[in-house]
Parts: sequence; structure tokens; C-alpha cells
Amino acid sequence: MDLISLKNIQSLNMDLISLKDIQSTLLSCDISTINTFSLNNIDTLCRCIRIIDGDTFEGIISLPGFGLQKIIIRLADIDTPELHSKDDHESQIAIKSKNRLSSLILDKIVYIKIKNNCLYGRYLCDVYNLIDDTKHDFNINNISISDILINEHLATPYTNPHVARTPFHKLKKWYGVT
Repeated sequence: MDLISLKNIQSLNMDLISLKDIQSTLLSCDISTINTFSLNNIDTLCRCIRIIDGDTFEGIISLPGFGLQKIIIRLADIDTPELHSKDDHESQIAIKSKNRLSSLILDKIVYIKIKNNCLYGRYLCDVYNLIDDTKHDFNINNISISDILINEHLATPYTNPHVARTPFHKLKKWYGVT
């Protein structure tokens, strides 16, 4: 299998540039002047196409020069229980969290603020619903999806990955699961 196909080259608007020209440019550039490619700190619209769990989804974004791209997004600053937990109460909350996230964003266009990457290659994002103001313009709802899930007791705040998170089974009473 070729690493670079003609389709990939064309999708990057590089169909007029030969591979030799690309190679020459890459070898002759001053690497001290080249920025590391990152999506961090980009704000954009995203179409949610699949809910993975209560705090993670797959979306499509449009990047100038790169076209449409699928990315995995994890809601920033929250944690929801794992769907495959051995604890029945935790599993119940996990299913409710996933279903609620689905009702909020699945098959919708949302506004995302990409903060950074997590250890698993997902993009940590603040995510907001759009509000149609009937003028064919859109405004951003000022309440994040993360805040909605926390307020509905389907997620817990999670801001420091270096600090052990509180197991959900210890939060049963707070989360209203008996």
C-alpha cells in the first residue's frame, strides 16, 4: 500500500506539485522556523456523528486546506462513568450519561473550543450548542455541554489528570442512584 496516494495529494491541493518538489522543500527548510502542527486553541463548528460514551464523541470538522476531517472529542473538565463498569450503579449512570449526551448533540452542529490533546489522542474540547436566532445566524449557548452533564449529576468535574479521580460508586448518593 502506498503511503501517499494521488487522492491524498489532490485533497491537499498539491496536485500541481511533484513529489520531488515536496521532498526538496522538506529537506531544505530551516526546521527552527517551522511551527508544530496543532489543533490546540482552535474554535470551530463540528457535526457530531457518533456518541462513544458519556464524555466522548466523534465529529466532523472542516479545516481550511485539509477539508473535512473526523476527530474524536472528549468533553473537557468532566468525567463520566465507564460503560463497561463492573459496578451496576456506575453502569446505570454511564448509560444515562451517554443517552443524555446523545440527546444534546448527536446529529447536530456544535461549537467546539479545542483546548489540547489527551493521552489517548482525543481532543479535549469545550462544547456548546448553537441557538438559531431565526435570522439564519447562529449564536452560541453560553452553557457548555460539560456543565449541563454536571448539573444533571451525570458527570463529575475532572480537571487534573494527575490526581486520582473519585470512583463513581462513592458518589452514588450525590448522583441520586440508590
